[in-house]
Amino acid sequence: MGKMKQKALRLISKAALANARREANSACLLFGYQPKMPEKLNRLKKGKEE
Repeated sequence: MGKMKQKALRLISKAALANARREANSACLLFGYQPKMPEKLNRLKKGKEE
């Protein structure tokens, strides 16, 4: 794999992890549908990070 592709994949991975952390600590504000959160995502909640 080329260096540029590895850097791009690493950047996408970091962005996905940051988004997952933000979503783990938020809830739906309206009366809309909020799907069940996967158990592995619960580890990213504030105060539960290892």
